[in-house]
Amino acid sequence: MAGCDGCTPSQNLEIRDWYDLDAIRDNLGGHHTLMNDLDSTTAGYTELAGPTANGGKGWQPIGTCLPPSDFRGLTGALDGQGYEIRDLFINRSDEDLVGLFGVVIAGAFHVGGVVKETGLVNVTVIGNSLVGGLVGINLAGTL
Repeated sequence: MAGCDGCTPSQNLEIRDWYDLDAIRDNLGGHHTLMNDLDSTTAGYTELAGPTANGGKGWQPIGTCLPPSDFRGLTGALDGQGYEIRDLFINRSDEDLVGLFGVVIAGAFHVGGVVKETGLVNVTVIGNSLVGGLVGINLAGTL
């Protein structure tokens, strides 16, 4: 991963390709920075974010809700610096909390859950409930 050579959970990521973006799920509390646009020509698209990825389901949203209501999502930040994420494909019609991020969350004990200056262009997002291009559910985060 370009931005995560030797990462530990407290390190921040420089997002340069789809693999780096995917690595956020292992570092939800970090403060990550998009360094360029991501699209269908960027490394990792076919495996992670395209129509054939994950058995035709496309991108796996970052963040989940484990029963009973144990939300795990972005508690850190993604600063898009004005760059765009293009051509994102998600087809999870039987799933909830669907988007680039399934869950963005901030709580009383931490400041976080921030997604800023990030554009989405030409996205396909299909889900059951709590569905959005950027975020499925925002729990007191900042978008």
